[in-house]
Amino acid sequence: MVEFKTWRQPRDVHHIGDTQYIGAVTHRWVHAARENMTWMRIAEGALKTPELVFQHRFRHTFDGMPLEARRLSRRKRLNLLRCGCDAAMRRSSMSCRPPALQIEPSSLCPLRCPLCPSGTGQMKRKPGLMSMTTFERILSVFGEDLVTAVFYCWGEPFSNPLLPDMIAMSTQRGIATVTSTNGQFIQTADEAERVVTSGLQALVIAVDGATQDVYERYRVGGDLARVKNCVKRLASAKSSSASPTPFLNVRMVVTNENEHQIGDVRGLAADLGADMFSIKTVGRLTGECDFGRFDHASDQYRREPDPSAPPVHCPFPFRQPTVFHDGTVVGCEFDSSPDMPLGNVATDDAESIWNGAAAIALRRKILHPVERPAFCGLCPYRGVPGSTTVLKCEPIGRN
Repeated sequence: MVEFKTWRQPRDVHHIGDTQYIGAVTHRWVHAARENMTWMRIAEGALKTPELVFQHRFRHTFDGMPLEARRLSRRKRLNLLRCGCDAAMRRSSMSCRPPALQIEPSSLCPLRCPLCPSGTGQMKRKPGLMSMTTFERILSVFGEDLVTAVFYCWGEPFSNPLLPDMIAMSTQRGIATVTSTNGQFIQTADEAERVVTSGLQALVIAVDGATQDVYERYRVGGDLARVKNCVKRLASAKSSSASPTPFLNVRMVVTNENEHQIGDVRGLAADLGADMFSIKTVGRLTGECDFGRFDHASDQYRREPDPSAPPVHCPFPFRQPTVFHDGTVVGCEFDSSPDMPLGNVATDDAESIWNGAAAIALRRKILHPVERPAFCGLCPYRGVPGSTTVLKCEPIGRN
């Protein structure tokens, strides 16, 4: 379930129990999941066809954040239309190329988050940073059809110093870009300026507590002061260059150990100059973890998948595959080891990756689920979308 509401920086703050709530809020919640290109339904995508065809642009949101791909080539526009046709026909062999990619700049991270396969060291593949050669190969294989690039996966994206250059290259090709960070990097004015001038459209910054002791219960090894400095540096760089981007989204992953600080983190987001505050339910990212320690007891933020729920119609092997730092392509980021690789951009072309035997077999398992891959058991979207994943977004208005 993805929702957002408009929020303006309040004049008053009040408390209910142990939770701080902010007053002067416009309580207007609406669903935003349909605006996400990857999850967009056929009818919803059809409504965007006039703008796509006549204005050569495609506007959508990612976790409530605005993205826009401009000056789309004829090839990209036709590819998006083919993508819709493939979805309507429930094809396992695609006539389109992926309009979106999830790209892993790095599988390395300085933090040790207890539910992450990178932080716990449970990933079986070799960790590393994506080289510029590999990224250029991604653009060579998929770039002509690419509309959106999501620059994060397992690891901290900004641990790769080449990330701003990769984003800038994508921007030059008219590709909308989004990434996330734990805020331990981007600590100087020059680093922040480099991110702003890259053309990055949206950035999620993880702030899972308003005090160091609460923050580090999940972000083990993280420094909250560095996160605050990261957000302030970016907000300042945007202001100095009069740039509306990147759209800064302070994101709080809600656990049973930090829920009492939601109001405090919301106020912190406004003070630091963010454009949005959002909360998201904690996810089980690995099968071997103490999930019960963090999962919330109440249904409001509980994200434990329901084994009895029917599988969701997964869009990722059809619209948004993942490319790991070494060039390996998988149908879903949760195939983190991986068990079902589709190919590698270093050695394979687009057709052999996207319509090869492995890709078609995976899509058939999704379309006609008899026995789904093991990594589907970690899916946070299992069942009806929204029953296990909650995301609430509050754009921060400036008075």
